[in-house]
Formats: sequence, C-alpha cells, structure tokens
Amino acid sequence: MPAQKISMSEFVDNRGKLLVGEYPDQLSFTPVRFFVISDVPEGEFRGQHAHKSNQQVLICLSGSLTVRLHDGKKWEEHGLRPNGEALLVPALHFGELSNFASETMLLVLASEAYDTHEYINDFDKFLKACEGCG
Repeated sequence: MPAQKISMSEFVDNRGKLLVGEYPDQLSFTPVRFFVISDVPEGEFRGQHAHKSNQQVLICLSGSLTVRLHDGKKWEEHGLRPNGEALLVPALHFGELSNFASETMLLVLASEAYDTHEYINDFDKFLKACEGCG
C-alpha cells in the first residue's frame, strides 16, 4: 500500500475550526499510541527509520515540514501543513522528516505500541527487508 494523503472532515464557524478523523472513514486503523514532535532545531532530521508492521498517520498541527518516504523502490516527498490533510504512512516505508518550520507541531498516531524491535534504522537493511515487496 502506498503512502497517501487523508482529507479530514472540517467544520468551521464563528467559534473556530474543528478537524475530525474517524475510523474507518479517514483512518485505516484504530490508534493505540500517539506522540507529538515539536521544537526541532533548524536543519535537524527526525525519523530516519522504517517500521516492520506499524502504520502511522502524521498530522501537522502548526508550522510545516517535509516527509520523505521510500517504499523499497523509490523516494517520494510530501509537504505537510495544518490544512486539513494528514499523511498515512504504511509499514515498510523508510521515513525522514525535515525542513521543520519554527513552531511546528506534528501529531503522530500509531497502530501499535512502542517496540524497539519493530524499527529498521539502517537503510540497507530496510531495502533488504523490502525485497519481493509489492
């Protein structure tokens, strides 16, 4: 399955904006873990790993950033802003997060609990794990 943008439902009135994502309409899994990435210094990267089976949804709450993903065959790049879109990152996609604007806050919803054995931190090992995929 490729990475894909997800459009969240948006409700706007004089009280502000409400963005909603629900399972199964926008989310392909029920999140069991979430975390927020913020205060990333200029020029720094986050991610730089893949997950064996964990899926994630990335939602930019403020600021902006670039998500670069490799699916075992090629790189693709996605810009994220707080515009009502999220990014679904399937398992076995090597991801790098960069170009964090100041004040960027990224909410990540994960399909599985944290497990150090779930990570593939070496790009060459990731490519080997992807042989025969897709």
